[in-house]
Amino acid sequence: MTETTTGKTNRWVKAALVVSLALNLVILMAIGGAFWRFGPPPGEADRFRAKSGPVMYVAALDRTERRALFEEARERGGRERGGPQAQGVIAALKAEPFDVAAFKAAIDEEVSVVDRRSAALLEGLVARVAAMNEDEREAYAERIKEFARHAKKHDRMRRSE
Repeated sequence: MTETTTGKTNRWVKAALVVSLALNLVILMAIGGAFWRFGPPPGEADRFRAKSGPVMYVAALDRTERRALFEEARERGGRERGGPQAQGVIAALKAEPFDVAAFKAAIDEEVSVVDRRSAALLEGLVARVAAMNEDEREAYAERIKEFARHAKKHDRMRRSE
């Protein structure tokens, strides 16, 4: 024996499906609007952010190469990953009485760590590019070109705001 549905039940099912479809469309439109307004989510956004200057050359490397390069730079440039970077500066700021010389020394130490890491990053970048074959260098050059194009477009958009 087969069951038949009544007209009322059938209407409720249709209404529920229409409401569900409408809610799904609203959610999809909200997500699409967020992408349109704010760009892609963090992580993959690195490919789309405007890069210029020296950071563009590192950003044009693939993700695994970039990570390895940054890790090497941290090791050679001082302070292990995840270490408290501003500890000396914070301690100098909280000291009573405030010691300008200690604050300046802490800032100078931070700058020297950044300089050492930057130098290590540059050395690692040069070594990686030198190890690339012709095809890899061509692909790398194209990625740099793309970043430069995005940076130029981003600069024009910022100036017009």
